[in-house]
Amino acid sequence: MRGVVCGALLLSAAVACSDDNDDPGAAAPEITLESVSTGQTEFSFRLRTNVDGAYGYQVVKRTQTDGMEKPDAASLFDEHAGTVNKETTVAVTGLETGCSYVLYAAVKAGTLYSEVAELAFTTGANSSEVIEVSDIGSDRFTFSIRCEGPYFFAAIPTATLNTYTIEEYLTEAGCIGRGEAEYDWVDGGEFSAENGTFPMKVIAGVPYVILMAPCDASYNITGEPQRLDFETLPRQGSGAEVEVELTEIASTSVKVGTSPGEGVAEYYVYVRDKEWYTNIIENNGGEAMAIHMIKYATDAGLGRKYEAVASEVWEGLKPSKEYYCGVVSVDFSGGENLQLVPFTTEESSGRVPLLEVEARKSDTNPSETLNLRIRSDIAYLGRYAVLAAAEVKDYEAQGKGDKEIISDVGTDLNIQEIEQVNTAEGYDIEVEFLYPGMEYVCIVAVRSLEDVEVYKRVTVRMDDWPSEARVESELFDVLPGTWTISYSYLDYNDMPQEIKDVEVKIEAGVDDKTCKEYRARNMLVLTGYPFQGGEPLYYSPADLMRESSYYSAAPELAYRDYGAKIFFHIGEGDEVTVPSSKSVYLYNWGDRPLLFVGMDYDKYQLAPASFPVEVSSDRRTLTIKQYVSGAEFEYGVYRPSVVEDGVKLNVAVSDIVLRKVD
Repeated sequence: MRGVVCGALLLSAAVACSDDNDDPGAAAPEITLESVSTGQTEFSFRLRTNVDGAYGYQVVKRTQTDGMEKPDAASLFDEHAGTVNKETTVAVTGLETGCSYVLYAAVKAGTLYSEVAELAFTTGANSSEVIEVSDIGSDRFTFSIRCEGPYFFAAIPTATLNTYTIEEYLTEAGCIGRGEAEYDWVDGGEFSAENGTFPMKVIAGVPYVILMAPCDASYNITGEPQRLDFETLPRQGSGAEVEVELTEIASTSVKVGTSPGEGVAEYYVYVRDKEWYTNIIENNGGEAMAIHMIKYATDAGLGRKYEAVASEVWEGLKPSKEYYCGVVSVDFSGGENLQLVPFTTEESSGRVPLLEVEARKSDTNPSETLNLRIRSDIAYLGRYAVLAAAEVKDYEAQGKGDKEIISDVGTDLNIQEIEQVNTAEGYDIEVEFLYPGMEYVCIVAVRSLEDVEVYKRVTVRMDDWPSEARVESELFDVLPGTWTISYSYLDYNDMPQEIKDVEVKIEAGVDDKTCKEYRARNMLVLTGYPFQGGEPLYYSPADLMRESSYYSAAPELAYRDYGAKIFFHIGEGDEVTVPSSKSVYLYNWGDRPLLFVGMDYDKYQLAPASFPVEVSSDRRTLTIKQYVSGAEFEYGVYRPSVVEDGVKLNVAVSDIVLRKVD
């Protein structure tokens, strides 16, 4: 095994007089210990001092040091001793494989003894000679893997396997290696593998596992996974502490006052529930992992880091709950100390948050846009949902109330929005792209820090489609019938495709109701609009109501959701356009609504463009052209597109040509 000097393991003993020294006025020798190399059954260390004299040492299993007092300096010379001239390197043999030890050592010059220095280390281990680990430190280790061909591997805290199987972790997050190789794993580093770049994370003093499994060229695991368990070295301990004072304990907050003691260079504070800390210490790596998580929380902006006296109120706590104020002290030598200060929050006051909700139609677009105002006083979390009244009735038929509905389809309010909700003015939300003439229910919920929830709903019916002056044109009589449609498009994967001579129908409507409605809006409807390969998808309102109890109980939804459909608008002078909209669905009888809307493919932006239609002189060919916008749609060039949840399924890249069949 190759030896690696781990600077992080350097321990220095303070200059002081040991109880073994006869002359309390003389200066005691100094001593430092440094790890040189670690094997499976051997360990070497470097001892440095400021004198020419003798050294003595003792090696003890770490499991035997719990509750054990540090040995006195003189007794160490009864175990192993030798001479030293300022510096020496010592080899320790006969150790157990994969075992954690503590080395105690001292120096003697005449009758004067140094303080006892200590150094923790863990011997290497192997797994059927496939995996081998060595040079284990607190922030690094080296391991080798022997395997022909490719394999997955990972070096992770053992607690990670509490939520993953070995196979799951390796296939989802493992690195790919090939052949026999050695890896130096250093905290904060990165490993570049053929399947990506992976961060290296080494946490001091916690159980680790190295995993590997052979795989094929397609990264499928082909052999039995192997594992090797070991423990990283802990960081140097410290007696430095922070004085913690918890005051003003309320149901949802606590004031934490901290004062660093002598020798504290910096310290970290993180308040979390007792259950969280207990789970980490008992199931996920012990106190060393708790130290790591407190510092990690600070890096993530959740905890706090101080160097001096501090006082801060921690909010967002739950009533009648046990908590720990976790503190990690770091001394000037890098030693760490964990303190967990318990407290329990007060009972809930039971105060109910104010909740006022107002829903009104937009002044500028009352058919499709709703203005929702929410106001509260002590809201901590908030959520809202706007659904068609018929959709709410369907939820209620399933036994679901406001809580379940808003959980299924609601939208969360963020921190800034909640702050505005709690003002006298409240928070305004503009809800767009609603269906004209439909009744909507707005459900709002807020929750206080004490977990007191309030729900409220309001109902509003949108205006019908804006009225239009009736246009008289023979096109209303000439265009209905069977047509073929052809155009080129890009599919979901941006691959070029073609719709060629697919039959569709242009109709006045699909029943008496729609014939009257569409004529009042100077519209004709094209049913079965094709946007991908295969037969066109089409269900009429009658089809939906016949085949689904959901639609038979709510016919207004069937008229909104049927399709696939697009419309032709006939204006004065026989000007024909194909409008697109985010309020009118191409169809919505699937999992999510599909929209027929304009797309500028080069800019990848959407807009409700209205596409000009060229009508041939014999009225038997219709050509849907691109729409070139002005400032209203950012000077884009738009073609018809089909979009699902903001994702393009189809965008035309040519004119869409229809030819009449009958």
